[in-house]
Amino acid sequence: MDRAGTCVMTAEIAIMNKQGVALAADSAVTVEDHSHPDSYRENRSKTFNAVNKLFMLSDEAPVGLMVFGGAEVTGLPWETAVKAFRSRLGLATYDYLELYLDEFLLFLEGTPELFPRSEQETDFLRLVSSYFNGKILASIRSRVGETIEVEGFIKEGQVRAIVNQSIREVHLELGSEPMLSGFDASYEAKLKLEYSSQIDLLIGEIFEKLPIGKTNRDRLEQISAMLMTRNIWPETKSGIVVAGFGEKEYKPSIIQCDVQGVACDRVKYIKDIRSTVTSEDYGQIFPFAQREMVDLFMTGIDPFFNDEILSGLSQIFQGLPATLLATMTVDAPTAERLQTALSVAATEIPKQFEKAIDEYARERHISPILQAVAVLPKEGLAEMAESLVNLTSFKRKVTLDLETVGGPIDVAVISKGDGFVWIKRKHYFEAERNPHFMARYIR
Repeated sequence: MDRAGTCVMTAEIAIMNKQGVALAADSAVTVEDHSHPDSYRENRSKTFNAVNKLFMLSDEAPVGLMVFGGAEVTGLPWETAVKAFRSRLGLATYDYLELYLDEFLLFLEGTPELFPRSEQETDFLRLVSSYFNGKILASIRSRVGETIEVEGFIKEGQVRAIVNQSIREVHLELGSEPMLSGFDASYEAKLKLEYSSQIDLLIGEIFEKLPIGKTNRDRLEQISAMLMTRNIWPETKSGIVVAGFGEKEYKPSIIQCDVQGVACDRVKYIKDIRSTVTSEDYGQIFPFAQREMVDLFMTGIDPFFNDEILSGLSQIFQGLPATLLATMTVDAPTAERLQTALSVAATEIPKQFEKAIDEYARERHISPILQAVAVLPKEGLAEMAESLVNLTSFKRKVTLDLETVGGPIDVAVISKGDGFVWIKRKHYFEAERNPHFMARYIR
């Protein structure tokens, strides 16, 4: 049921001002092997530097599309899906950028040959299996282990109670999540009906001899359906970034959309970021996936280092009231008042410190950079986007981290007047040996 591996793409940048928007993407894709036990997974991944992540979405309009995260959607490479849509779109144009994204999503749902039912079933059941194992079974095992550690044994009734509690908690948690736009209870019922027998087999395989019972089986079926309809993202999702101009738009926009997959001919997606250049916000930078080096460049401090500082400071101040009171000789009422006052201060001081750091980063780093971005010419936008991807790639290259960013960087600039312009673009072939391809591309 599991695929051999998950393909993950990790370094993409969009930079935008009144002139247009620059998109840059590296060529790395990391294949993570899920066919071996957990103890081996960390050593079974490989990175290839040959994938395309940046595309013209239209042959006619100034619109581009960039992908990150998962390299496939329900077994289909994003490159295949995007180029098939572009061919179908032809010379059609739309007044607003968001309509291109809407049409692309409708194309995914309305073209059944892209996603055969067998692929949809495999992908959906893999998602359910992963969630059952990683969320519910892991919780049951942890609670059973804790009980045995404390009491030295566990009774059948205790196991039944743990199973019931673990499944009920997840069912309530997912049920409290909002349903995504376009989905309703009837679609959840359709999913349950479509895959009921396969989910039942999964329950038997994953939970084996655990006492599940009819009520919990029903809950697990409902949980399976909710994985495709609720605002939860249990696995690596794909990201789509559509950028450019609609026919009636004269300032660039970008829209980010997260996609989980396709089941029962419906795409699970949510639109995450919508941004347009405005009179108050002329320069904008958007990192996607691995963004820590861009955050370091923008704020002047590594985000993980910043988190460690704030966490350490908070721990120090949390222990400070007890430490101070231990050195003082006061009566009980006074000690209680001091404890309360010191505890409030211990909570507030780290917050004030964090706020001061944020204000400093914005005044001395973020604002000056964005002010410079606002006046960059189109070639400056392209150079900056490429440099930020290169920065992430270089960090991965000189450390012991897996090199999940690398290879040639594709760069494009989209403007109202010039349309979609490639600044840098890799080919897996030599152009002079493939004149038929170049002629077809030019047409």
